[in-house]
Amino acid sequence: MVAAAAPLRLAPLLAGIPLALVAGGCGGDPPAASGPTRPNVLLITIDTLRADHLGCYGYDPYPVPVSPAIDALAGEGLRFEACFAPRGQTGPSLMSLLTGLYPSSHGVLDNYDPLREEGSDLVDDFAPLGHELHGFAAFCPVKKSSRAGLAFARMAALEPPRGSWFDARPGMKGAPWARVDDAVEQALLRFLASRGSARRPFFAWAHFYDVHQPWSPPADLHAAFAGDYRGPLRAAAPTEAHFDGVVKERLDAAMRARTPLDPADARYVTALYDGGIRATDDRVGRIVAQLRSAGLLDSTVVCVTADHGEELGEHGGFWFHGNSVYDAVLRIPLVIRGPGVKPGVVTELAQNLDLLPTLLEFLGGKVPPGIDGLSLAPLLRGERPDPPLREIAWAEWEDVILTARTREWKLVRNVRGARPKLPPYQGDDDPGFDVGCRELYDLRADPGETRDVWRERHGDVEFLRRQAEDEEERRFHGLERGALDAMTEEERLELLRLGYGAAGPDGARALNYRLDPARCDE
Repeated sequence: MVAAAAPLRLAPLLAGIPLALVAGGCGGDPPAASGPTRPNVLLITIDTLRADHLGCYGYDPYPVPVSPAIDALAGEGLRFEACFAPRGQTGPSLMSLLTGLYPSSHGVLDNYDPLREEGSDLVDDFAPLGHELHGFAAFCPVKKSSRAGLAFARMAALEPPRGSWFDARPGMKGAPWARVDDAVEQALLRFLASRGSARRPFFAWAHFYDVHQPWSPPADLHAAFAGDYRGPLRAAAPTEAHFDGVVKERLDAAMRARTPLDPADARYVTALYDGGIRATDDRVGRIVAQLRSAGLLDSTVVCVTADHGEELGEHGGFWFHGNSVYDAVLRIPLVIRGPGVKPGVVTELAQNLDLLPTLLEFLGGKVPPGIDGLSLAPLLRGERPDPPLREIAWAEWEDVILTARTREWKLVRNVRGARPKLPPYQGDDDPGFDVGCRELYDLRADPGETRDVWRERHGDVEFLRRQAEDEEERRFHGLERGALDAMTEEERLELLRLGYGAAGPDGARALNYRLDPARCDE
């Protein structure tokens, strides 16, 4: 259902944006007497952003706000309370967003997996609407040599001004992620400053990375969120080198030993994460201000979401995302503001793969047949479908674990006894991240998924168990992994530095899980 929310005003946060266009060509058509007939779309995805660490989702642990710009957008737009990623990895989740398919359908089950050639994606589906397609990215762990490139290559191949792609990372090797995000932000701001009189509407997608580890927020935000902590993990001025050499070393040791962090240390590490959120939120504020300055804000549908969230020690003392199947990683924000979007809060279930069909229908386009995502366009218009449009939010961990989530229950089905072994659990003697063969959580009584009630309550979810069995058979039976493109040594080391497992230069896949089916015999 949709509840009304009081509108807030977005104050201008930026002035004096340079009018030069992005190198490589992100310009618009020549000026026209009237603007585009369809709204523009600006999609902002923020890597590793948990929903429950934003103020608009109730987060308020510090004297200063963590996300004032996103909160303001939510106040003027529509906030989805229960939106979920289909996989806690960047490549699979973003490809689901851009295709409307689950990972088992589009083939990208893990970072650097190839996309299946059949099917459509954002480029195919939005081009008929007349939108130019422009992308701005800091980094995504995917190959750009084929359709596995999350539409990067396909956007860049469009003749300007019909499309363009700004990829900051290749020209900034070794630079801190904050500087890479700076480059993305500035490219996007220049693009928006050029669009006031363009004839065609645009679909612009920007992906920011700095909320991802290694966390090194600006000094002022570090001071604001870290408080009076004086423990062994603190840095006078946070840097990525300090995080990798001190903080991450301590986190990895704790995870491998299965020992929780000292509570004060845990609060400090969380403060580093929150400082990164605030720094990226400030970017969102400047982008919104530029939309307003260019006269585009009220003719642009602005969507803010994430690829996945982050574990902050909640499950198994885990401080990352790639191994997790829980809501700390799978629950993501979704905020939409724009012309025709009725402000409020949606409490129905949603998934990021629903966004593509939702925007297509909302803008008067055709939803491609055969996709897994559902159009939630009625919710954007303020309608209240009965029954709800989505009854279950599904998530997959590669091709071995399936989760099913309703408003009341969360079921984890891991009947092959898989133990995810992405870093730091990759040692031969490490059993991996512990996921039960079958887990069940009563979300109304236990929203943090801390108490598995499968043994005593599984009879209450017989309907969900049967559906999960059928879905597992449909999704995973006979599923073949595509051959990886050869990964360069530079790409492999980049992924390892960021905490991901990675294939070698010959394309051989790293062992990402250990199977122990005997422990699941009933």
